[in-house]
Amino acid sequence: FGDEGVVAFANALKLNRGLQELILSGNNASQATAELFRDVLRYENRTITWLSVYGLSIPWDIEEDIDRLAEINKESVDCTPQEVAKKKRAEFGPTVNDIYPFVRSFSYLLLDD
Repeated sequence: FGDEGVVAFANALKLNRGLQELILSGNNASQATAELFRDVLRYENRTITWLSVYGLSIPWDIEEDIDRLAEINKESVDCTPQEVAKKKRAEFGPTVNDIYPFVRSFSYLLLDD
């Protein structure tokens, strides 16, 4: 599978509405692709409830984040997307969408002369 295949699969998970369990073990994924999966789980995917990264050469904190994000998805099966996002924000901080309006407003201030 390698990094290219894993990246393509991570991008597909952004639109996923059915897949709940995924095993990445043995796919020679790098730390960067593990971080991509973590970000997809954090910002865009609510269906993955178990993602195995066992045996990949990634830092333990990324592995813990992936496990916790999948667990939040599992605990939130009957929640609205907004409720799931709120739970993830409570543990992992604001998302890009939370910050974007402020960044946009700030850029207008900088450009407004």
